[in-house]
Amino acid sequence: MKAKHLMMALAIMAVLCLGLSGCQTKNERIALVADGAVQARIVYPVSANKCIMDAIEVIENEICSLYGLAIPAESEAWAEDTDNSIRIHIGSTAHPAAKSAMDALPASSYAIIVSDNQIWIVASNPYLCSIAAETLMTSAIITEEGMFLDSTFQYTSDSFPVCSLVTDGKSDYTIVYAENDKTAKENARLICDAIYYASDLDLKVIGDSEPISGKEILVGATNRPLSAQDKAYYLNACLQSDSEGNIAITGNIAVGAAELIKMISNLGAADKNNIEVPVFSLGIVAPSGYGNPPKYEGSGTEELRYSFEKHKSYYVLIHNAKRQDYTDYCRKLEAEGYEVYAQKSVKTHEFSTYFDGHTIVTLSHMVYNDIQRESAGSVSYISIAVDSIENSSLPPKATAYETVTTSQVSLIHAQCGFLVRLEDGKFLMIDGGLNREIHTEIIYEQLCSQNVLEGKPVIAAWIFTHPHTDHLGGFYGFTQKHAGDVVLESAIFNFPAYETYYGKNSDESSKDNPDNADTVSREMKSYSEKMHQILSASYPEANIAIAHAGQSYNYAGLVLDVLFTHETLYKKQMTDTNMSSVVYMLTMPRGKMIILGDMSSTGCMLLDRLYGSELKADVVQLAHHGYNGGNEGMYAHIDATATVWTNSYEVIRENNLHNRPSYNHYSYNSVKYNLIMDASDRVMILTPHMTAEDLAPFIQDFRG
Repeated sequence: MKAKHLMMALAIMAVLCLGLSGCQTKNERIALVADGAVQARIVYPVSANKCIMDAIEVIENEICSLYGLAIPAESEAWAEDTDNSIRIHIGSTAHPAAKSAMDALPASSYAIIVSDNQIWIVASNPYLCSIAAETLMTSAIITEEGMFLDSTFQYTSDSFPVCSLVTDGKSDYTIVYAENDKTAKENARLICDAIYYASDLDLKVIGDSEPISGKEILVGATNRPLSAQDKAYYLNACLQSDSEGNIAITGNIAVGAAELIKMISNLGAADKNNIEVPVFSLGIVAPSGYGNPPKYEGSGTEELRYSFEKHKSYYVLIHNAKRQDYTDYCRKLEAEGYEVYAQKSVKTHEFSTYFDGHTIVTLSHMVYNDIQRESAGSVSYISIAVDSIENSSLPPKATAYETVTTSQVSLIHAQCGFLVRLEDGKFLMIDGGLNREIHTEIIYEQLCSQNVLEGKPVIAAWIFTHPHTDHLGGFYGFTQKHAGDVVLESAIFNFPAYETYYGKNSDESSKDNPDNADTVSREMKSYSEKMHQILSASYPEANIAIAHAGQSYNYAGLVLDVLFTHETLYKKQMTDTNMSSVVYMLTMPRGKMIILGDMSSTGCMLLDRLYGSELKADVVQLAHHGYNGGNEGMYAHIDATATVWTNSYEVIRENNLHNRPSYNHYSYNSVKYNLIMDASDRVMILTPHMTAEDLAPFIQDFRG
């Protein structure tokens, strides 16, 4: 929660600005870390609540980050107090010194006291313990020899503003929810229950049509003035208070209510008769696992869209936005602590990736002629894709590597399954074909036979275009049998939200059948969920990267550029799951290959309008196995020397796919080589130095 972190930082700065009392004699100091070892340990109360444990974590993390050492922490029930060893006592322990310090504390404050080689951290509100721990770490003397603290160090903070929900066993609060808002009413009751469990007080819960009576906890967009000061945006919630002690929860009500409930619950059984929520703990809250970018404030109209729920990813489309709006938002990101991770321009488009340590923001500004219109710049929009580092990883940048082999691309059993060997000996796998033993075994055989490294084959990334079983199935089957036989470092994909499909999805057989369309939608959700389950269970150490247009993934001798995702399907209805295909461009030392997945005609037309001649590649994977899909202009701009058909010669001939340009929008004679496997072929290996003679077994002649 960015707002909370800011308030805590300000509190620590206040400590430093006010100055620290006590003698600063150079030789009078105690060692927390010295001689390469931790010299102190932490002691906490038997009834320590979550706030106390958070404070302990502050100290643990700081010492670990500086020295790579772990400081022991133990309950006072187990702590020996017979020697003069250094202890950091946190909270209201049973020790007389802790009680004396607590009794001397002003309301809503904390103190740090050093006496006789002992450090005491006490707080009138458990939430203040973390700030006290931060102050302790900030005040420590850091040298090459270790971490030290002045032996006479003492500090007592000023009082922090609080909202006193319960005082001396009583409360003058009423919980008020926005009427006609079911979610607000439900969460108002949950807050009421939390206060009851913490204090035995049952507060009144009313709708906002009732008059104001005393202090209020406002839930949702109530008619009270404080609710109107809503600062929430996108998926987050805003918790704020006023000078009268009223608290308002706006925006994502469930998230905001859960945060307030957590605050109340974290206090534990510290004092049922007095429950105080510090004002600094209020602020902007994002749902767990989601990123929280700053609010866009430029021109245009905002629209919030979602990726698949397991990604915990979402994106904001800004319709009719201008280039200056894009630039202004970049500056806003930088002003709020985000750093540029990557930037590039392609034709009229701008792409940037920003990162603040938690939230990944992939930003783009797209300008192009619409499919139906020829006026220059008829479409101009901004996309703000938001991921959390908890659930997605940043695209790898180019790094030095040892070249141990040549790169090559293999097509597995005439299915959409490409195995790419990298120059450092690792592999990329793209899709994988069907969940059939013959397919999955070929993948494993080729990984082993092409592996030039010692030990298990290493797959740097398994890359997916879209959630169809003939693209994911090979991965499912392979993992069932060979998960332990390889190392998988990462997976790259971007699946749409279920709601994108629901009631709208249709393949050729379901256009006029809503029931079947719903079935297809549910199947897509099932495939996507299965993907996440398999990755989590079989490859827990693998990074997951959510692909966004404009990203570049760098590997040994190869750059993987993301050209298109479902997020790029601007103002086009997703009527087919194939339209969600991610389009990748592979750039290798000897040329380029574009992977279209099962991209539909609509998507391909849009891809062509977006990139035009920038689509130029040496090899193209024919869209949708040569079935319906593709676009004439796109193929013309790709201008490939060779086309790889992810289909067998027998199926192509049976369905006359080589001679149906109005169906697949592809001219069979537009390339020098049409590379096609027979149904019996196991693998097609394409190497940098192949000759026409080498390719001959896969060049098919449909005459006769």
